[in-house]
Amino acid sequence: MTSSALAFCVVVLCAGTAQASGGVNLNGRFVATEDVRVITGAIIDDKLGATYFDTWSFSPRCLYGACATTMLLGAGFRVPLVPSGTGFVGSGSELLPCLSSAAPHGVVAQAGYLETLTVQLTPTTSAQGAASAVTGTLARTFQPTPAGLAHQCRPGSEFRDVRATAISGTVRNALPSQRSTISSSLVPITEAFPLNAKTLLNVSLALGALLLVTFPSQIFNRTLDENYEELRELLKRRVPGLGRRSAGRRPIIPHMSRRAVVLVVLGGAFIGGFNDPTFGVNGHSLETYVGVLLTIFVGIATTTLVGVGYRRVRHLEGRPGPRAIPLGLAVAVGCVILSRATNFEPGYLYGVVAGVVFSAELKANEKGHEVALTSLATLCVAVISWAIWTPVQDSVRVSHASAAGLIADTLLAALFVSGVINTVFNLLPLESLAGRTLFRWHRGAWAAVFLAAIFLVFEVLLVPAARAQRYSKAPFIVTSLLFVSFAAASIGFNRYFAHRHRGAAATGTSPTHSSARPAEVPAEHAALPQALADTDRPEHWRPEPPGDFDGA
Repeated sequence: MTSSALAFCVVVLCAGTAQASGGVNLNGRFVATEDVRVITGAIIDDKLGATYFDTWSFSPRCLYGACATTMLLGAGFRVPLVPSGTGFVGSGSELLPCLSSAAPHGVVAQAGYLETLTVQLTPTTSAQGAASAVTGTLARTFQPTPAGLAHQCRPGSEFRDVRATAISGTVRNALPSQRSTISSSLVPITEAFPLNAKTLLNVSLALGALLLVTFPSQIFNRTLDENYEELRELLKRRVPGLGRRSAGRRPIIPHMSRRAVVLVVLGGAFIGGFNDPTFGVNGHSLETYVGVLLTIFVGIATTTLVGVGYRRVRHLEGRPGPRAIPLGLAVAVGCVILSRATNFEPGYLYGVVAGVVFSAELKANEKGHEVALTSLATLCVAVISWAIWTPVQDSVRVSHASAAGLIADTLLAALFVSGVINTVFNLLPLESLAGRTLFRWHRGAWAAVFLAAIFLVFEVLLVPAARAQRYSKAPFIVTSLLFVSFAAASIGFNRYFAHRHRGAAATGTSPTHSSARPAEVPAEHAALPQALADTDRPEHWRPEPPGDFDGA
């Protein structure tokens, strides 16, 4: 594991332990009843003894225990709350219009009052560490602004007795020693496909993502093939020492010790555990780590069995050997950072940090067969694990679930999450990724598998409507922006070299220093960017048809 990855883990480990402890967590959505008890001054819309109904939402600052939270009333009024004694207190202010005293109560001053709302809430019922019912008071004071005073708006106040009950399914469990968020944030398979307009929207989003990957990736690959030598020379000039490092060794170490593979796998599981924001020095982190570790081993076993089985059926030779992918650790760190920055649960769990490599090389069509079978097998294992997890997760919701139950809970959920995430990553049709191999062999097969995986990402993991207790749309927005950014970057990459070539043609110079073609790194060897390879391409390699994307 690199030093930067270790530093990241230390920082996140410290952050994971900085959770609130003790008290009841206040989160979710509540239906509130508000009884007006006292009124002073001219408050036109309210009456003494009247009862009003509202919907409250709470977004806590921590995952468990009593901690600061933000209360959002149905009218859009936000009030920050902090723990105090056995409950929560806080206040907030906003400007309101001043209304006339006679019907129809027209506005006489747009910013006539400064309303201050003071809240005191006490949880009366809780379950799994989170409040499910609260009582308290709302105190509203109205202070006229200078504009309001000019229109004879008078001060006033109002006090309401309130009681609120949580809406079923909106409150997140908040016990620090229970399930990993990798599993607790996953929606059961029985609730994942409502077959309504939102499902059709997710199908459309998956198709859009497919288009944003297909054409830009071809532009990127073609530009890289045509300008590889020039790009390598640019990198050598701008990154001193890069040429010496790349020339001195191949991108992948041909023979890697089993100890190195084990260390990379252990490190990958440790990084993957941080997709759970509570991962750290606490009671349930060991179960989370073991569950993620077993997920990586199951993924390696799946690809190995498919590779061995395919070669036996086709009567091909080749013995599997372990192979670590150190670059996968960096990708896993990036996925964790993105998950935590957007509060995405269960997170972008990336587990391709090791695999196997076979001694005998396959033909181009055979490589396509193997990638298709491996991708389908990964998705099948993911969906089957998801189906098994659905009844299992009911048994670990109790206050004192067994360690074996928590490990199984995390393992089954992580197999689904990592299965669909890894499939989307690996099937990107870029140079040195498995997706390019499958795309070259059969574009229809690639599109079908990629579309199934990306649909599961949107429908089950990303869209807030898939799970009632998900508050933030940030993961969905960020993921969509990543696809758009990839398309824009691919076009920009092409335009950059097209501009350089036009400039070189105008001055009569050549931007390229060598005509040698780059080497193709096999898909299973994608541990470093293809642009750093220095060996010759194999004989079966054929370049893309020449051309230049001009944005038309």
